[in-house]
Amino acid sequence: QPVVLLATPDLLTSTPVPTLALTAMDADGLRAALDAAWANDWERVVDDGFGAVANQSVLDFIEYGGFLYASTYNTTGGQVYRSHDGQTWAQVGSDGLGDVFNTYLNAMEVFNGRLYLGAGGAFSPANPDPGAELWSCQVCDGSDWHEHIAQKRFGTPPNLGVNALLVYGGRLYAFAGGPDGSNLWSTADGTTWQREAEAGFGYAANTHAYYN
Repeated sequence: QPVVLLATPDLLTSTPVPTLALTAMDADGLRAALDAAWANDWERVVDDGFGAVANQSVLDFIEYGGFLYASTYNTTGGQVYRSHDGQTWAQVGSDGLGDVFNTYLNAMEVFNGRLYLGAGGAFSPANPDPGAELWSCQVCDGSDWHEHIAQKRFGTPPNLGVNALLVYGGRLYAFAGGPDGSNLWSTADGTTWQREAEAGFGYAANTHAYYN
């Protein structure tokens, strides 16, 4: 089912938010439940996956340069959209940033005056060699996406996607997940990277890291 995006003018409201009990339901049922629960607070600003039904979820939001950016999971290549008012959205960049197997555009972060985006995919018969990718832009209108990782996966085969990005202590940290456990990398300039942890921090079942 395509993603639906809702917005509220005031998230920190003094009005009690209605309790919503969610049970197993299809996408239409969930939409109806959300509409009923937050009828007075939320406005639907995107429906039907930004016009692309293969956009099944929004994976991250971030504000950069006066725009709100949203990245998606899309079965034919993840997409990035931006809006200056939360109402009108435009895609910035091609599907999967030129690689249709980049189905997950997982994480975004602002670092050193640029917007960074982590991407990845999954094993499939059509994509037997997936790998993590990291991109950035400065203008971010779709014209200046730059790939920072020359070799997918940071040169390490288990890294299938960049799952989370975080700035800390003047460095950008990237969590790259895979079946052999997450790897944590960092950089001070976006070009030279060093590994801070590997193999799921010693526990291979730690395959992904999530930060919000």
